[in-house]
Amino acid sequence: MDQRVERVIALMTNDLRRGFRLSKMAQSVNLSPTRLSYLFKSEIGSPPARYLRTLRINDAATLLASTFLTVKEIMVRVGFSDESHFVRYFKRSYGMTPTQYRRLNRRPIEARPPQANIRKKRPINSKNRQ
Repeated sequence: MDQRVERVIALMTNDLRRGFRLSKMAQSVNLSPTRLSYLFKSEIGSPPARYLRTLRINDAATLLASTFLTVKEIMVRVGFSDESHFVRYFKRSYGMTPTQYRRLNRRPIEARPPQANIRKKRPINSKNRQ
């Protein structure tokens, strides 16, 4: 794979939140935007913007399944600013909304150890209250 494409992918992967413009990505590897698009598509099979969107959606799916963050918090964390676009792209990729995905793919949380300090119920009419 072309080293310039690898560098652009590394830039994308390191900070999904960042707003990536094709011109800035191309400038970072000393290429014109047109040449970077052509090179990226020939190496990866999709344009840089679609590849970045796929990275963001996949990261969102991981966060949905493994955290208690809200859908909006996850959306912002992976770099989307518009909820309707996020839901549309997520549904296009996974065939369901982020909320549906979370319900079906929630990873079980490890069982908590039994607590020793559980309060015992007091009788309702106890006369020996202290």
